Amino acid sequence: MGQGKYKGKLSGVVALTCRHMFLLPSSIVDLIGAEKYRYTDFALVSGLQAYLCLLLLFGTYDIHCQYIINLRKRLREQFGVVLEELDSIVSAELPEIVAGIGKYHLCMHKGECRYKHSLHFLPGSCMTDGETLERIWAVTNAIARRTKEMSAGHRIDVLNDHYSDLNVRRVHGMVDALMDKLKTADEMATVASDYLANVESTVEDVKLCEWRAAEMDWKAKVVDIRQHKGLENPYEPSRNVALTSEEIAQQLEMEIAQGDQPEQAGDVGMVQNALTLLAQRKKLRKQVMAYDGSEKARSRLATQVSDFRDKALACREKCEGRIDLAVKTAVSRVDPSQQRDSFPMRDPADDCANGLRESLNAIGEPNGVQSTGKAKKTSKKDKTIADMLRNLDELQIPLPSDYHSAVRAQSCMADFVKIERALREGEANDALDVLRLHLTTYLSLEVRKTQGEGVVHNTIGDRRLQEKRVAIEAAKQRYREVYHLLRVLGMPKKHCRYKPLRDEDCKPFTLLMGEQKLGDSYKLPTWIWGDFSFAQKLAKGQMKNFVSDAARAHWFRHSALKTRWEEEVNVRLEEMWRTATFFAVQEAQWLEYAKDWERAGSSGTCVTARRRAYRWTRLRRYAEEMFPPSIYKAFGMPVQD
Repeated sequence: MGQGKYKGKLSGVVALTCRHMFLLPSSIVDLIGAEKYRYTDFALVSGLQAYLCLLLLFGTYDIHCQYIINLRKRLREQFGVVLEELDSIVSAELPEIVAGIGKYHLCMHKGECRYKHSLHFLPGSCMTDGETLERIWAVTNAIARRTKEMSAGHRIDVLNDHYSDLNVRRVHGMVDALMDKLKTADEMATVASDYLANVESTVEDVKLCEWRAAEMDWKAKVVDIRQHKGLENPYEPSRNVALTSEEIAQQLEMEIAQGDQPEQAGDVGMVQNALTLLAQRKKLRKQVMAYDGSEKARSRLATQVSDFRDKALACREKCEGRIDLAVKTAVSRVDPSQQRDSFPMRDPADDCANGLRESLNAIGEPNGVQSTGKAKKTSKKDKTIADMLRNLDELQIPLPSDYHSAVRAQSCMADFVKIERALREGEANDALDVLRLHLTTYLSLEVRKTQGEGVVHNTIGDRRLQEKRVAIEAAKQRYREVYHLLRVLGMPKKHCRYKPLRDEDCKPFTLLMGEQKLGDSYKLPTWIWGDFSFAQKLAKGQMKNFVSDAARAHWFRHSALKTRWEEEVNVRLEEMWRTATFFAVQEAQWLEYAKDWERAGSSGTCVTARRRAYRWTRLRRYAEEMFPPSIYKAFGMPVQD
């Protein structure tokens, strides 16, 4: 309500609404100043007087995680003194309340709140988003400027008329709204159930029983605010969302050492060392390009370049004894007609011939040294940069992905290709982790920018956002480079985990708790696991622990999604029965009023009552026509004709 330049005593209103956007009678309270707890407390107690007989209520509030903690204590202190003076309030003892946070506001809370108060996971929350009041405020903000300058009585009359009109419109659109919701819920419940059944078919029965028992225990505790302390989050994996390249290297060394050729275990470390040096060279190139011309910076960079060359020479010597020998053997087996000018090295033409044009175009030049071009100036600084770059680039460490497809296809190269591909998968995991981190923090910076104002605040916010955008683009580029190399190394295009990264995929809140957003419940998961049968074949260790942890979190999330959609179906059927019953009760009530006034000789009032009754008759008939017969069977009632 804080709109317009006129500022009166009232700053707005606080109100209660149900999930269908009906404003509850006696629940609208004027705000004087900030939105303090006492205003919300009074609106809550006053609006729920007609529902004190219920055993459980499900409430949503954008700060419910804090509001609910001392609610009972505040109600006893505030209403214990004045309760006898309030005719409209019988009791301040409210039913048990399950505290949820609207899905739009949830992303702005800390991680501990997100799983304890999330409508995605709280039992009984169905598929409501908890943001109905935000939609109502979007409508009522249009009259804020007018009501600001009205007298108190005029303002209340206008708001009451407006809210009553909103409620009446919802009543007349209730049947169609429920039918639309039920249709969507039926479809999504089937999809979610089928997907979860597919996941469960690939998981061991023992683990499945453990997960279900843990889920039941978590559900029993999360609805009680007193048991929230120490409650774990089963809906996302551990902090290490994916295995790093170092962990994959250790696993490969262990597997090879236990195999038929344990001498190949050293090849994993050799390839891993080469990949580390390539990443170090890329980092050094950036530092060299940013050289400021000072002697101190030149000395530091020269030392780093020299250390890199020493490590690269040592790695090169190891590669010559293993990879180069396999390459020479592979080259000798390749048909001379396939040996082009760049042979045996890979080139863009070779990638395109192998169906890698799409990933190649996504990253530009996929591999190799970037040419610095002809220097435009001959200053001492530019000469120093050129010399350092030449020292970095002249020492190459070819890996299997650098060679022609005909070379990689030879059997003598199979082990090296397999090792590099496994390690590149670790690099892809690292790149995705970095990308997710930057996307999440970018969203946080956007929210923080909206919480302040002024030139200085906005300038700092814009600069940080721009820096974060650069980091996001770099992370996207890095993943695309690694993805292309994975495709070069034989990874199929339709891989279950690693997929082409589109710009529209790079949205915040898509994987972890902090990555959820409105609308995710209507989508099947992407970029995550759906088949865990391979986990049963893994030996005990870090790899098996990782896969089991990821599978557990995935199952928890989609079990919750399936349950929410099933709840949505059941609740919509219940609401249909209640709606049809309400229409019938209202119809009978107004017909009874009409008979009473007819007997009393008040013909005009009788006509009005019959007109009201016919309104409910039309609504009842339409509901009975549209609603499925199952809503009556569920309650043991005869199907309406």
